[in-house]
Amino acid sequence: MVNDQHPESGPSWRFHALAVFSICAAGAIAYSNTLQVPFVCDDTPNIVENHRTRVTSLELGELYEASLDNISPRPIAHLSFALNYYFGGYEVAGYHLVNIAIHLLNGILVYCLAIRTYQLFFRTCGSSLATSGDKAAGLMACFAAGVFVLHPVQVQAVTYLVQRMASMAAMFYLLSLLTYIQGRLCEQRRLRLAWWTGSLVAGLMALGTKQIAVTLPVAIVIYEWYFFQDLNLKWAKRRLKVLIGLLAAIFFVSLLFLGDSPWQHIVEGYTRRDFSLGERVFTQFRVVVFYVSLVLLPLPSRLNLLHGISTSHGLFDPVTTLLSLFCLLGLAGLGVYWARRERLLSFAVVWFFLTLAIESSVIALEMIFEHRLYLPMFGFALVVPYLILRVSASRVILGRAIAVLLLLSLGVGTYVRNTDWIDQYTLWNDVAQKNPLATRAFLARADALSDLGKNDQALTDYAKAEQLDPDYPDTYLNRGKHYLRLGQHSKALPDISQAIKLAPDFQRAYMSRGDMYANQGKLDLAVADYTQAIQYSPDYAAPYNNRAIVLGRQGLKDQALADFALAIDLNPAYAQAYFNRASFYRNLKKYELAIEDYTKSITLDPENAEAHLGRGSVHETLGQDPQAITDYTQAIALGADQIPANKRLAWLLAASADEQNRNGKKALHHAKRACELSIWQAPECLEALAAAYAEQGEFNAAIKWQTKAIQLAEPRVLPETPQRLELYRQAKPYRMKAGTD
Repeated sequence: MVNDQHPESGPSWRFHALAVFSICAAGAIAYSNTLQVPFVCDDTPNIVENHRTRVTSLELGELYEASLDNISPRPIAHLSFALNYYFGGYEVAGYHLVNIAIHLLNGILVYCLAIRTYQLFFRTCGSSLATSGDKAAGLMACFAAGVFVLHPVQVQAVTYLVQRMASMAAMFYLLSLLTYIQGRLCEQRRLRLAWWTGSLVAGLMALGTKQIAVTLPVAIVIYEWYFFQDLNLKWAKRRLKVLIGLLAAIFFVSLLFLGDSPWQHIVEGYTRRDFSLGERVFTQFRVVVFYVSLVLLPLPSRLNLLHGISTSHGLFDPVTTLLSLFCLLGLAGLGVYWARRERLLSFAVVWFFLTLAIESSVIALEMIFEHRLYLPMFGFALVVPYLILRVSASRVILGRAIAVLLLLSLGVGTYVRNTDWIDQYTLWNDVAQKNPLATRAFLARADALSDLGKNDQALTDYAKAEQLDPDYPDTYLNRGKHYLRLGQHSKALPDISQAIKLAPDFQRAYMSRGDMYANQGKLDLAVADYTQAIQYSPDYAAPYNNRAIVLGRQGLKDQALADFALAIDLNPAYAQAYFNRASFYRNLKKYELAIEDYTKSITLDPENAEAHLGRGSVHETLGQDPQAITDYTQAIALGADQIPANKRLAWLLAASADEQNRNGKKALHHAKRACELSIWQAPECLEALAAAYAEQGEFNAAIKWQTKAIQLAEPRVLPETPQRLELYRQAKPYRMKAGTD
């Protein structure tokens, strides 16, 4: 048994500082090409479409909803996404910077844990390498952290934004273990309790980030047994009750996530899968062996977002299932055999199996994902430096050369692997090439090609997805939406209807068909489809919003307002619903209510140029010219470089009743822009140009363009138009009445 005294102090603070800098620099370089990787897959429901993460203040109520009242019981992870949104909206670089920072912090934690573990290991085992090991502990720990940070299999947990859940859970998991060890080594009772309190808090944070953390108490007990108790069986027997208590605690914590009928909850999960519980367990034998191969040979060509692995229907179907089981039993046997002889290797084996236990068990998760290896990688990172030390104990230069070459290879592999994630097309093209049976890959690549305007290639991929799985409703829906973007409604309708036929509760398909009917003016059919969408997803705000728009077009004012209210109640951060209701209020001439809703929409989505444009038009109607000028200017700055924004801004700057609002030079600029956008054929834009010239005192130009406007407008010339021309002939500028054109 190891004494509780602190191990040797090890490297100097300068060495630690250099090591931390090196770890962070290497990781930052390896992930430097990921800052603009877009949201993909589960990023959409968990971040982009998750209104609970769209916090607009740091008030406790909003933070509570963002964390605890969310779509999955992972409050810490969801809170981090909410804070990302608060500080940067949906600017994707901010999310990536946080993910990379978490990864680098984990590298530092691995470095700290590795130093302690190597020191305890060499002291405990009395190895012949103990002396050199203590001296080299810092270098070995730095190397271990480098392996952890630079290993290409970690890419999915870092570059795939939603998998922050895995990397952040690992961060708190490792922090909890480290603070436990620090407390264990601390001689002062109060300080020891402080360390252990920190360990408890970090453990709870890990559990609140992802449920894989339920294994943490067992991990701490195993670490204690390996490195503090010298694998003392008597100690283990005496602590058997404690271990049983920990397992019971894990069981009860699991009930919090699974409910009071955990087995039923697990079984019900398989109703959404195309494999049974038994098939998943059998398949996991092969999956875990494949995980081991990825850790040992992480070539970018072997890494994939969606690995293709057939389902095992029994131990002999396929026979590799049984072979994989024998491999895993052999590895577990080696872990037991090595316990006294090669304790570090034994611990790494136990760590690997323990940290994979939740996601490679009976829970109805998808079969295989690389991000599940993120936490297990710690064990592998620990043993690599030790093995190199064993091989090159008497040849230091050789060992360091091997270490540098290995880290360079891993770093280059990670950088290269990240290039596959650069955009939607490159990612899904990579998946489709590596897994030619992945329906989702061809469907997603088709969507990416559609967005790029490569229509023929997109249709080819949609056809391939349909061929691979004729009963997958998303294929028909997405192809239908592709046809809608092309304006080919006659081709879109059969596909979207087929999606509904295959999945009668397919809410998104009803929404798309409803949108199509609304655009065609088939309002009753649109309302019917939106109503169906509401029936199958009553807590989803979008169909209420869309139905409200159509009901408004039908003149059903009260029903439309009721639907807008329901949409906003369901999603208080629904900026588009506020915008649509504001436009509805504007048409009803309820201007104050319109301004209130436009303002709320802008608060939730400050980049919405159309909301600024709409609010500006209401301000102008009310004669609030300064506010209107501000909104029109902001709308143009945000990208609404359209005819209405430039035209209305030009009118106000040229002809506002208040002299303080007028600016002839700016009016001329925006009037010319409106004319350019309308190809100099819009009478109202030419009239704005004439008013701007008149404000500048250039009345000949004003007369020229006002005359041109009259010619283009004939025979629908408004009475004010010739009156303005007469003003210009009298060398007088035009002035609007307050609140009118």
